[in-house]
Amino acid sequence: LGSYALSNPVVATPLTAVKGDANGSMTVDVADVVTEVSYLTNGNPQPFIFEAADVNTDNTVNILDVVGTINIIAHPAVQSQALNQGTALYYIENGILYVESDVVLGGVQFTFTANKETANFRTLEALKPFEQVGQWTSDNTYLFMAYSMSGQTIGVGKTALMQVGDADMNAIVLSDAQGHNVQAMPLVTSLNGVYTHPCINKVLEHSNIYIHYGDRKYTILGERIK
Repeated sequence: LGSYALSNPVVATPLTAVKGDANGSMTVDVADVVTEVSYLTNGNPQPFIFEAADVNTDNTVNILDVVGTINIIAHPAVQSQALNQGTALYYIENGILYVESDVVLGGVQFTFTANKETANFRTLEALKPFEQVGQWTSDNTYLFMAYSMSGQTIGVGKTALMQVGDADMNAIVLSDAQGHNVQAMPLVTSLNGVYTHPCINKVLEHSNIYIHYGDRKYTILGERIK
């Protein structure tokens, strides 16, 4: 009788996988969240399936997809769509980053420009319950992400999130609790203390200047009154 040599086993990784299965394991679990975060922080995870990691199918992998993957794990029957479901204003005042959102937030992603030698980033109370990732991606660029595996959220309204010193905001992505994009717009203060934004209308009412943004109304000091 002839003899036959045993063939070497072959391990194959699928080129496509279900949404959220970023590592191609055929299961969506916490390892996929870790894989996505590693990708976002230039960790070069292998394997990595971009199409599966792009949970909301917007051709970008970011904090929205991390939160979306967490929701697939926690609520597998709920499907996430790439929708804008809220708006938020953000600004830095006295070295503190504030965000005022009209929806609950489930994750944040910030990119700052700062001096690596002197910068001192510190999260404040609102972000303490969140998983946090902070990394210098260059000598003057700092990436920060916060998300929650246990479903913690940042409430509606104005919230102080981080001590950032004299760092400048370079990019921001905000996610609601389901992984939907929350449109973030800067509320900028000028030297005379007036907050401005190209999409915000300043209106003179009874000798007072108010800032109207959609159906919201602010004083020139950024205090919401409607």
